[in-house]
Amino acid sequence: MEIFEEWMQQYKLKKCLTKLQEKNPDIRREAIKILGEIGNPEAIKHLIALLREWDWNVQHQTTEALAKIGLPAIEPLTKVLEEDNYSV
Repeated sequence: MEIFEEWMQQYKLKKCLTKLQEKNPDIRREAIKILGEIGNPEAIKHLIALLREWDWNVQHQTTEALAKIGLPAIEPLTKVLEEDNYSV
């Protein structure tokens, strides 16, 4: 059963990462929410890129997802925020 659950998590991760490219912000927000629930650190770099998103609601959902992922997100997030040209 664990193998199936792990496979499903990987499947969800890949599908959600694909959905981050959608033009519709509602679809992106839902994918971001699921990525936060999955909590897989593989999503961190993709989520951090969305902090520059033009849609405030997408940015907000992204910060919530990163918070749910927790400790693994801190170091990469800190590095990005320390960049001179970064602004949210």
